[in-house]
Amino acid sequence: PIFPRCVGLYWPAIGTVKSRIVPEEVRATVYNLFRVPLNGVVVAVLLNNMDTATAFFWCSLMLGGGFAASVMLHALPARERAAARGGLADAEADDASLIAAREQ
Repeated sequence: PIFPRCVGLYWPAIGTVKSRIVPEEVRATVYNLFRVPLNGVVVAVLLNNMDTATAFFWCSLMLGGGFAASVMLHALPARERAAARGGLADAEADDASLIAAREQ
């Protein structure tokens, strides 16, 4: 079966990525801060007795919001580098070059 293999590969891989990104000193706090809104969403969905289409709509809306936040956070280091160099125009050029590189 392919599903257990995918799950068996996913959790160690994502654990490795998380360990590289989140410092050990604050790891438990960061993970718990992310669990609170997740549990709130789960409780809200379960208590509202939504039909399937409405639940998928809200999930899609939240995923879109998460994607937008991810894009903005990804652009943040380019802006910080530009501010350190002394110009926002450089940051916009960095953003444009990143977008052009991804489109190729």
